[in-house]
Amino acid sequence: MYSVFVGYRYWVNKFGIDPQQTPVAAANSTGNVTGTVESTWLVGANIAF
Repeated sequence: MYSVFVGYRYWVNKFGIDPQQTPVAAANSTGNVTGTVESTWLVGANIAF
């Protein structure tokens, strides 16, 4: 048996971090604190005998 899979995961505010908090130095170009949005692709294959 052989299988192939693909997945995509998108989180907003995964850890409950306030995206508008200070200090401003930690903010990115949109003004939000980095780390409040996360996205991941996953691709894999499996062989079972």
